[in-house]
Amino acid sequence: MIQPPVGSAPPRPPVLTARSSSTNACMHGASRPAQLQLPESPRVKRATTLRKDCVGTPASRGTSSSIMTPHPTSSWRTAPCWQDGEQAREQHFRSAGASVIQRAYRRMKFVYATFGPMVFCRKEGGPADFGKLAFADRSSLDVANFITISDTTSIEHFTNFTSFYWKLIRPEVIISVTGGARNFELSPRLQRMFDRGLVDAARASKAWVITGGTDTGVMKLAANALRSHGVDHPIIGIVPYGCVNNKEVLEGLKGGTAYYPASSPTSKGAPLNARHTYFILVDNGISSPPPWGSEIAFRAQFESEYRERKRVPSVLLVVQGGPGTLGTILTTARVETPIVILVESGGAARAVYSYVQNGAVPDGFETWEDSLREIASCTQTPTASCSPSS
Repeated sequence: MIQPPVGSAPPRPPVLTARSSSTNACMHGASRPAQLQLPESPRVKRATTLRKDCVGTPASRGTSSSIMTPHPTSSWRTAPCWQDGEQAREQHFRSAGASVIQRAYRRMKFVYATFGPMVFCRKEGGPADFGKLAFADRSSLDVANFITISDTTSIEHFTNFTSFYWKLIRPEVIISVTGGARNFELSPRLQRMFDRGLVDAARASKAWVITGGTDTGVMKLAANALRSHGVDHPIIGIVPYGCVNNKEVLEGLKGGTAYYPASSPTSKGAPLNARHTYFILVDNGISSPPPWGSEIAFRAQFESEYRERKRVPSVLLVVQGGPGTLGTILTTARVETPIVILVESGGAARAVYSYVQNGAVPDGFETWEDSLREIASCTQTPTASCSPSS
C-alpha cells in the first residue's frame, strides 16, 4: 500500500451524493445520475413494515397521510397495529362523510335562499309567480308574502323554500282552522270563547295558524281574532288560485310588491284576507267553475310533512262548515290528529259531534252519512268539543 507523504493532509472521505462527471449532460436533457442511498437501520425498517401491515400498501391506502399516522393514544408496543389502522380508517371515513353532508346542506340552503321561487312552476309549466302583497284596506305598512305554485309541487322541496327563502322558523305546534267559507256571525258569547281559545293556544307556543286564506267565514274570524289581540305568529293561507278575486294583479309578478285592491266575495271567488302574513296559492289549471276544495290535498300534505317528518304536533279546529268540511275532518281523523269542534257554531261541527255521540245524522247531511261513519270509526274516543256551557 502506498503511504501518503509525511506531513501531508489525510485523504478526504467520499461524498455520498457527489454527482458524476456527466453533470453537464443533465443540463442538456440527459437522465440524472442516481444518488447513493444510506442503508436503513433495523428499527426504521421494522416500523415501516408494521405500518404497511396495518394499513396496506401505498397503492391500496391512497395518498392520505393521515391514515399512516398511529392513533395518538396507542403505541406500537401496547396495542396490535391493526387496531390503530382500523380506528384511523373509520375516523377518516366519518370525517369525509360529514364533510359531504355539510357541503350538500350548504349548497341546498344557498339554492333555496337565493333562487327559491324560481325552483317552482305553475300548473301549465310556466315559472311561479311570487312577491309581496300590499292590501288597500290594511292600515299598517306590513305586507304579506305570496307564491303561486302547481298543485303537484313537491312538498319536501316546498318546505325547504319556506325555511330558507321565507325564513319561517319551525313551529312548536300547527293550529289548522277549517269550517264555514261563507260569512257568518257567532253569538257574542261564542265569539268570546272562540277568540280566547284560539289566542291562548297560539300564545302558549310558537304556533303557525293555517287557514283557507280568504276574507270570508272562519278564515276571516281566525285571522282577525289573532291580529286584534296582538298575536304576531305566522298566519298562512292556503288558497285555490282559481277562486281568488283580482288575481290578475298577481299574474307575471316575479318579485316586488303588488297592490291588492279590496273587493267583496262573489259566486266566482273571494278576496284574500289582509290579516294573513303568507299566502300559498295552489294552481290546478282551472278557473271556471271556481275550483273550491282543489287545495285540500296540498294542504293535507303540507301539514303532514311537518307532523310526520319534522315531528311538529298539530290540531284541527272546526267552526261551523258544510258538507265540504267533512273531507278535511276525515283526512285529519285518519292520521289520528286531535280535533276540536265548536259545537254550537252549527253546520259540520254539530253534525260530527251528534254522530260521534249518538249516531244521529242531522238534516242536510243525509248523503254524507258514510263520511260521518268513517269519522266516527277513526275517533276511538269522543271528539273534543267546545260549547258555551262547557
